[in-house]
Amino acid sequence: MDSGNLLASLWTLEHGCLDRLRQPLLQPCLADGLLDHLRALAELRVFPRKQLAQYEANFRNQSWPLSILGLQESDFENHRAADRSGRAAETGWFRQQAQLRLRNILQMTESYEPWWLPEFAPLRDELGLNATSTERLSLEQLPDLIRQLQALIDRKLPSLPEERRPLFGRLKTLLAAARSNAVSLVENLRSSAPRLANSPMPWTSAFCWIPPQVDVCRL
Repeated sequence: MDSGNLLASLWTLEHGCLDRLRQPLLQPCLADGLLDHLRALAELRVFPRKQLAQYEANFRNQSWPLSILGLQESDFENHRAADRSGRAAETGWFRQQAQLRLRNILQMTESYEPWWLPEFAPLRDELGLNATSTERLSLEQLPDLIRQLQALIDRKLPSLPEERRPLFGRLKTLLAAARSNAVSLVENLRSSAPRLANSPMPWTSAFCWIPPQVDVCRL
């Protein structure tokens, strides 16, 4: 690769890293990837098309994280006995991949935006978490939102009835880890973006390390 092409590649990497900071971490393409595998199972006649259509409608018409996080891995196991296609290995692979994608989405959500988890649905309105606005929240805004939520929970906890404190306490614990993860991810992206304008030799070897959690569309 000549120096001109390398320079263009590094410029692309820099702006790609910085663009990630301005985008939401959880993106609808996660739901698309899961739906693709469910469509394959439906084509193999081991997953009901009616149920698939319901999932597709939910993803289109509702907040997609709420829809997808309402699924369970067992939802993809219920029809194993109906596999009469003679392609058990193929159907098993698609089923496992669908479950893996759902598991990865759940793990990413817990690690960065735990308020989306179904167990915290009773708290979202009380904490002012609007699905439409938080879906558009960029990665670089995430640490500040989490800090605000932590402060809000701290103010609420002393006056809460005893039976409500465990759920708030669990969310508070997850938020502490989520803020640390988000801050680290933002710092990594900013520091990994090659600084071409300030480099005396911009064509020297460099790379952009993007953590796996950021490249959500490859899940």
